[in-house]
Amino acid sequence: MLALAIAALATAALIATHPAASHPVTGAVVGVFSNPALIGNTIDGATGVPSPFNNTATASFFGTGTSSFTWGTGTSPPNNSTLGFFGNTASSQPGNAPFSLGTITFSNGTTNLDSLVFGIDLIQCLSKYL
Repeated sequence: MLALAIAALATAALIATHPAASHPVTGAVVGVFSNPALIGNTIDGATGVPSPFNNTATASFFGTGTSSFTWGTGTSPPNNSTLGFFGNTASSQPGNAPFSLGTITFSNGTTNLDSLVFGIDLIQCLSKYL
């Protein structure tokens, strides 16, 4: 379920248009992860019943403010999950023309429920407009 949500987010987030139609876009796309959601629900795969969790005191994560975010602890490898963002470079992209901002990668690990993070913001910006 998380992989589907990430795939939908990646598809929506990685195409952009520049608001000024008359100026080409040039620059490097930078993305950083911030604002982890530490309260959320898990869904039982067999019954569909949600279970609420407040992992404010127990969540394990690092990488806020960077382009790679890792969360979770567990006993079976891989024992954490990772999201990464690799920004593209825009070179004289026409205004109002879609272009790829970059690539999101996801590695799914086996983690303890009390160490989960339920969401994370990905802030993207183009380092320079010309």
